[in-house]
Amino acid sequence: MICWYRSSKQAADHRRCGIGHSIPDELYDPGMEGKTVQGVMDDYPQVRHHLEVDTDVDMAFLIDLQCAHDDAARAQQDMDVFGEKMKAVAELYGLTL
Repeated sequence: MICWYRSSKQAADHRRCGIGHSIPDELYDPGMEGKTVQGVMDDYPQVRHHLEVDTDVDMAFLIDLQCAHDDAARAQQDMDVFGEKMKAVAELYGLTL
């Protein structure tokens, strides 16, 4: 999945994807736009460190979050469907909402 971490490519833009909300403004770079979360973690090790992405499971979790968000957005589904996708990701990783 390819993501837009800031919709306007500006660090101060508050319209962000879920992963984008986790990237502090001081670590954001417009070059992140259009990359997969894996690509951002590979190209921006300071972001990987900040998000504490240390294992394959950590990376898989971020990929699953990005896919659920992007799938719902691409299909222009309502927030209930988005919520269900997020619940499925939470269950997959043993998290509770």
